[in-house]
Amino acid sequence: MPRQIGALTLYEVEELVEALDVTKETVRAYLKTGRLKGEKFGKRWFVSEESLRDFFNPAQDQMLARAFMSAPEDDEPFTEEERKRSVQGWKECQQGSGRPWKKVREELADE
Repeated sequence: MPRQIGALTLYEVEELVEALDVTKETVRAYLKTGRLKGEKFGKRWFVSEESLRDFFNPAQDQMLARAFMSAPEDDEPFTEEERKRSVQGWKECQQGSGRPWKKVREELADE
């Protein structure tokens, strides 16, 4: 059963093993490599509920980086201006203030 400390919910390795149906070795490997964020307190690892959310829902920056890394090889690299516009557009989307995709596509087509 997870430990509740105020608003903080903490899980031990054994709880994650049972809940996620994986081995202790898998959870510990993820913790040691930083793929899953946790803290070792004494001899036990603890993982917060927030860290679990981050693990299963990677940050938008990580998703964007993976998208760029998986682009076809024949794509031309971004110019500095295109990179800045892309980053700014991504930030606007994260804040909910971005322009509709249809509008962005129209602007890009006009160039």
